[in-house]
Amino acid sequence: MNPNEIKLYLGIIVSNFTSVFLFAIIALINARIYSFAVKTVWLSLVLVLILMALVSAFFWRHLQLHWIEYLKLYLLNILVALFWFLTLFY
Repeated sequence: MNPNEIKLYLGIIVSNFTSVFLFAIIALINARIYSFAVKTVWLSLVLVLILMALVSAFFWRHLQLHWIEYLKLYLLNILVALFWFLTLFY
């Protein structure tokens, strides 16, 4: 495995662990304060996806990929984050 593949996989894995951690914190907060639950769930979905993009971009900053390949990787990250979001909240 070359260093570029390691950076690629680290970008996916670390950003998704970050999203799972943040979704879990938000779920715990919503369990205690139910009145903010609906607002924070959907707002957090957007904010966590933005944070995932930033974490991935940090790991992928030195890779020489075409913008279509970056877009595919970000979409993969979003699908995995939505999976974790639905697993934790439903």
